[in-house]
Amino acid sequence: MVNQGDRVVVEYRGKLADGTEFASTKAQGSPLEFVVGSGVMLPDFELAVMGMNVGETRSIHIPVDRAYGWRDEGLVITMPATSLPNGEVLPVGAMLGIQTPEGDVVRVRVVEVRDDEVVLDCNHELADQALNFDITLVDVETETAMEHELHPEGCTCGCDRLQESLKAAG
Repeated sequence: MVNQGDRVVVEYRGKLADGTEFASTKAQGSPLEFVVGSGVMLPDFELAVMGMNVGETRSIHIPVDRAYGWRDEGLVITMPATSLPNGEVLPVGAMLGIQTPEGDVVRVRVVEVRDDEVVLDCNHELADQALNFDITLVDVETETAMEHELHPEGCTCGCDRLQESLKAAG
């Protein structure tokens, strides 16, 4: 059974409300591996995996506000075309990564190209979408109590963040 801090291997398929598939480990050609509680996956996805046994499949629904949120028009920005990587103008619909002042890389979509500026949509590609997942647990590697004790404060496995999510979920 999966617990917080376990390294898991899952197969999954993600679909929108209209049935459109937006992600699949089969399409990607390999299963997904992550540490439960690391924050790599959406909290509801991680919570669904917790308690599963190898070979078990769960279907979950994640509402918009617990997935990637509602679309925010304030996240549509205009920049000088010269500020794009290599100064090249990209076609409408192109995706690129831009670095935030905090050092994170955010995927953005080009929505309009003008003579000397470009309009970028910084909303997540799945904003405004409720998500449905079919998740199958393929393997789990449980951390021993001794290994867990070796976690330094602020470790990146997410052990603290998942506890907060569990408390908030009720």
